[in-house]
Amino acid sequence: MSESLTPTLDNLPDPDEMYRLRRGTPLLKGTTRLEARKADEKAEDKAYAAFVAVIWKLDKGCCRHCERTVIKSLKRVPNRGEVHHVYGRRGRLLFEIRAALLVCADCHDQCTGTIGKIRLFIVGKTKFKLHLKEGWRTFVNVRKPVEFTKAKAA
Repeated sequence: MSESLTPTLDNLPDPDEMYRLRRGTPLLKGTTRLEARKADEKAEDKAYAAFVAVIWKLDKGCCRHCERTVIKSLKRVPNRGEVHHVYGRRGRLLFEIRAALLVCADCHDQCTGTIGKIRLFIVGKTKFKLHLKEGWRTFVNVRKPVEFTKAKAA
């Protein structure tokens, strides 16, 4: 064997040169299901944060029921602002601005209701239609003036 072909630290090929000499191109793998799901969750979190910011802006940082100024806080305090989804957060209603309003934590507890306690119901004259899986449904547009009525929860 000749000395020039014997591998030593001095005559090792450059990694960039070896890459260029290699036959074919590397196979690039696509994203895994986990990576795709995490990316979707991140995108939905960003969209939901933008949705919440719009509701806060539209309601000017005040509770729609008691009209007190609310704060952004992670602590469970009475004047913490919370976005109330009047018809729940499923499907297309999650990001529907006409079906969400800003309320304080106290009023939100009354809106969501506890069995056997007084509950706030939201009543409005302006309606909108939305096509869901079960077909067309009519909802109260809470972006327009609404009234809160109290009734005993079942």
